Amino acid sequence: MPAAVVRVDQIAEGPDLAAFDDAVEGSLARLPAADQTGAILVPAFTVSQLQARTNRKFSVYLSEAYRQGTFHFDPSNLAAAVASDPGMAFLIPPASDPTGASGAWVRANTQARVANLGWFGLIANDNTANEAAINAAFSWLNQNDGSTLDVPPGTWRYSTDKRILKSGCTLRGSNSRCNLQPNGVGQARIIVGQSDETTIGTNGRIEKNGIKPIETTFKWINFQSVGARDGEIVLIDLADNTKFEDCYIGHTSGSSTTACIGVKTHWAQWTYFTRCTFNCNWVNVFIRLQATNTENEDHFHFDKCQMYCGKSGPTTVNMPGPNGVVVPGATPVTMMPCAILIHKEAGNKYSIFELSITGCHIGTFGTTGEMSGIATRSDNVGDTRAVHTAQISGNFFEYVHYPIDTVRYNVAYATGGTDTSRYATSGNSFLQNKICFNGSSVSKNKVTSTGNYFLQGDSVCVGFTVQFTGYNSVEAMTDAFPNGLMRCRFSDKWNKEACLNNVLAAEGSIVVPAGSTYIDVTHGLFAAPSAASLKFNNLHGNSWLSTYAVNNVGATTFRVHFGTPPSVDRTLQWSGEVPYI
Repeated sequence: MPAAVVRVDQIAEGPDLAAFDDAVEGSLARLPAADQTGAILVPAFTVSQLQARTNRKFSVYLSEAYRQGTFHFDPSNLAAAVASDPGMAFLIPPASDPTGASGAWVRANTQARVANLGWFGLIANDNTANEAAINAAFSWLNQNDGSTLDVPPGTWRYSTDKRILKSGCTLRGSNSRCNLQPNGVGQARIIVGQSDETTIGTNGRIEKNGIKPIETTFKWINFQSVGARDGEIVLIDLADNTKFEDCYIGHTSGSSTTACIGVKTHWAQWTYFTRCTFNCNWVNVFIRLQATNTENEDHFHFDKCQMYCGKSGPTTVNMPGPNGVVVPGATPVTMMPCAILIHKEAGNKYSIFELSITGCHIGTFGTTGEMSGIATRSDNVGDTRAVHTAQISGNFFEYVHYPIDTVRYNVAYATGGTDTSRYATSGNSFLQNKICFNGSSVSKNKVTSTGNYFLQGDSVCVGFTVQFTGYNSVEAMTDAFPNGLMRCRFSDKWNKEACLNNVLAAEGSIVVPAGSTYIDVTHGLFAAPSAASLKFNNLHGNSWLSTYAVNNVGATTFRVHFGTPPSVDRTLQWSGEVPYI
């Protein structure tokens, strides 16, 4: 006769449970537990009740919130393992021997190197930080390469820095409501790796040392601080191949006194942000290029992200120090929020080769200060370059004042440097900007623009030399090219929309009356064409065009002189272009 099934949630935990176990063994539900398939399963509602159990013949289902799971008792000497698990996530020693020397309750049905944040004793949504518990969780994560720490739905507070030091580790949420939240407005951060700047080479440059994890992944995690704060929420200190997927990074409210950074990178290579949302009042991602003996901070990719500066910020902010942290007492400068800021520090001689921003929505909503999209700052004197060529494609820059900006940070911080980074842009939409491409007049400061759409803004470019290729469209701009079109090149010269109805190339035809020695042609170009670009053809043969000359080339017309006047009316075809660099 099969055993009767008794649901564990219908059995009250109490002093008589042990007797109940002995009396009705056959009536309890037979459920699989670890390697004890078919073992009897009884309930415990708290860790304390589990520790107090003296009847250890049966597996126990622990139902305490966030620590749920099946445990069986192992009588082996587990003292070393218990000592390495202070949060009692996997091993719960009995109250009679908290060292675990006489055994411990062992969590069953676990996946190798996978743990749940709640197992370590944290309580979600309680608005307090349990440092001992969360420290135990990160201690476990740093025991072995390839470990995964699952973050359940809810808000989980912490008050001090938490580092990831092993390779292949993952922080993984289950949906968009899994919040890791630094408590208050302090400087608590999630940090990947640990750089050591104490060794200085013979040339005075820092030698790169430290602990470098490889392949760290953050998936479905909200890094959202309580209120605004100075400095970064996440720091990639020394790491390769760091991935952020479907994460939110920002703060809960704005501040009139603080300047928040979402993610700051220090010594980082191959950093990927995919389908992430940023919302910080100062900088979403701060990329630091420091002067070291091995300069290889490179390979940054943003794909399908939402990058906003939508929280209110101060009208002025103190100058950030070399590590990106605001320096108290420094001379305040105008607040300039930014989606991505690349800071090339004094002495750094390296430029980023690989930077791509693809399919992102970058915008500002209600923030104080004019926002830049991708901005660079160089502390080197003279002509330097933070980025060799960035790939910017398929993005929407909405209300971003300066989508690409190599000027404002250098001017604001009086660095004396001129950044000559280059950008390849394609298929982007720019709505209501001030200056889309805001660069210096140095000839190496270049942008290629392919199939972009510029609408309802002030200017397309200032300073930059821009190569317009393919079908670009410029509409309803106040002064699209304040430096003049002569600084730009247009491969699609016949497209009027590309240069806001300023015609760069034109062609036409005109009837030349019989006997005419010259004729004036109205060209319709925005400026005088170059004489060398003017080409002519007689629609009915070129015998009378064996010799001709052009003069009086002006803003609206040019004159063509014929060596041999036509004997009958002839149709003259012409073409011409405006000269530009």
